[in-house]
Amino acid sequence: MNLCLREMARNHGFANAVFMSLLFVLALTNWACSSTSQALFRCDSHINDGLLLAIDLIEVDDEEVKQIQDAGKDWFTSPVRDQLRNRTKTISVPGGCEETVELQSLSRSEKYLKKKKGYGTLAVIAEFQTISGDSSKPHMLFRARSQWKGKTIALRVHEDYIAVEGAR
Repeated sequence: MNLCLREMARNHGFANAVFMSLLFVLALTNWACSSTSQALFRCDSHINDGLLLAIDLIEVDDEEVKQIQDAGKDWFTSPVRDQLRNRTKTISVPGGCEETVELQSLSRSEKYLKKKKGYGTLAVIAEFQTISGDSSKPHMLFRARSQWKGKTIALRVHEDYIAVEGAR
């Protein structure tokens, strides 16, 4: 009888340890899921001469930032865009939109990117029909990992440029 009680106590202790470990793993999973990265696009009622606006979202390294900037207004037809297509998420937004985009898919190859130095910059590139010549009205935005990873970055789409409203 004592042997049986001792065995039950030993098994119960093991079950407690397994249960507590499972709770710990679930808590970590829940924490990781709560750090979702998103881009929230809010559009003025009239954007891009009334046409849908294509926007590319890409996680890039420092060298790729320079290549994107060099492509400038020709980004959407550049060979660099084609080279980065596996890591590019393209959306189309109309005037008056309020659209949320999950950025988790940008980091599909995150294990690979973490091994490479310089990755983590979010590039947001909009294909406006008419691009403002005013450099204070960009069609390209770049944000460091600390400014977007695990946050919701709010972006305002105006007639011919895009602006960051903030992140939370």
